[in-house]
Amino acid sequence: RYGLVSGAYEHTATTESVAGLEDTLVSAALSGLAPNTTYYYRVEAANAGGETYGEERTFATGLAAPVALTEPADGITETGATLRATVNARNADTAIHFQYGLGTAYGETAVADPDTVSGLDDATASAVLAGLAPNTTYRCRVVATNGAGATYGEDATFTTGQVAPLATTEDATEVTGTGATLHGTVNAQNDDATILFEYGLDDAYGESAPADPATASGSGDNAVSCVLTGLLPGATY
Repeated sequence: RYGLVSGAYEHTATTESVAGLEDTLVSAALSGLAPNTTYYYRVEAANAGGETYGEERTFATGLAAPVALTEPADGITETGATLRATVNARNADTAIHFQYGLGTAYGETAVADPDTVSGLDDATASAVLAGLAPNTTYRCRVVATNGAGATYGEDATFTTGQVAPLATTEDATEVTGTGATLHGTVNAQNDDATILFEYGLDDAYGESAPADPATASGSGDNAVSCVLTGLLPGATY
């Protein structure tokens, strides 16, 4: 009989029957035990004359690497997300962190909350990310490490939301009696942006003209311009 509590022995492993007057070695192969756990056991022998109990002994199972499952990210915004995972520490103190980035090399890490788990039950962990690029697909996975080694959760992906482009109007140049060149800077915020200039004699504008270039993409600043002709001389636009 064997178990987790001294003298309790909640499990039984049956061996073969023996007979005769000689000492006989008996054994029982156990399976399904918890890792990194101390078990108490003793042999019990019974016949018509009664029962005999061997002295109590103990053994400890070895360490086992944790189980780590990358769960779908949630709380996804234009620049943030919450990574989630389920980890089983396999009864050993287990440190948890997340890897994330634009490819399977990841390149960035985030400490999980909680950052350490133990015991034999499944535990949930998370990490809140901020400062991400908008409209971008990120890859991520959980990493759980204990004394037996590291376990890497499967690779997962999430995509941040879209945001409006950034646009800055710059000073006009090459202003003549009937023309001018308009200038601006546009950041497409990692999306495709269509660009034009509005102009007119008041803040209702009333006229528009496509920029050069007329589109922009990516996350960098793009200089754009537009050459106007046929303007009214002496007029403020």
